[in-house]
Amino acid sequence: MKKHILFLMVVCLFALMPVLAFSQTNQNEPIRSVLIRNSTGGDIYYFFIRKTGDSDNWTEDLLDYAEVYIIEAGDIEDVFLENPLNSANRYDLLAVDDDENLFVKRNIQLSKNIVIEFTRNDMDNDFDPD
Repeated sequence: MKKHILFLMVVCLFALMPVLAFSQTNQNEPIRSVLIRNSTGGDIYYFFIRKTGDSDNWTEDLLDYAEVYIIEAGDIEDVFLENPLNSANRYDLLAVDDDENLFVKRNIQLSKNIVIEFTRNDMDNDFDPD
């Protein structure tokens, strides 16, 4: 009887290994690009990311790095990142449109294939990026 229980425990452990490995690897999966949907009504000319709480360390303009340059109103673009981000961390995202309006997403957890949508509701011209 003990051998049967031990055998069942081993079988269950092996059956769960792919599930455990999947959840472990996705926790710290490097994010190499971010899909941005522009629903602001204007064209986005600048896009920045920083780790939440790190007020001094915004990235350089990621649109320029990715050679996207502009995300036109209504478009979605895959913005490649110069330095991969850790999916376990949370980030603040800042987009700037053609009228210099600021669109802010705060404390966002990024993951592979996530689509970040900026809308007029994200506009915060009182936001101080410093």
